[in-house]
Amino acid sequence: MIVLDYTSCRSFSSCKTEGAPVSNTIKTAGTFHLITVNSQPGILVTPDHTTIVCAGFSNTTVTGNVIGTITSPNCGGSSKKMTIAFNSNNTPVQEHKTYTGVSYNLTSQTGTTGTIKEAGLTSSMTIESLTESTLDCT
Repeated sequence: MIVLDYTSCRSFSSCKTEGAPVSNTIKTAGTFHLITVNSQPGILVTPDHTTIVCAGFSNTTVTGNVIGTITSPNCGGSSKKMTIAFNSNNTPVQEHKTYTGVSYNLTSQTGTTGTIKEAGLTSSMTIESLTESTLDCT
């Protein structure tokens, strides 16, 4: 299981996930798998369906999957921390979308009747564990 909790998010209005007590907070959970992307260690994240409410006037639901690149440690390296980068190249489409011949992407839909569109995540994060582990890239 993975929990994603982005605070101090900014957009054209005050946004937060449904039920979040603080504005500009996006929080969701889901599952993840460590993978290899373009000969680099990566992660495939499948977050739960996430509804973001902006200033109380519009809801946007985000679903799907997102692939990130593990930037630290290197393959074979050991650490208590792992740094992951998600990149959408300033477009609403993820940089990495394919794993084992299957296409993965995030989608968003505003309201219940809005057009479903591809979405992207640009973010970096560091995950810290209580114990040191070795990143095994096979």
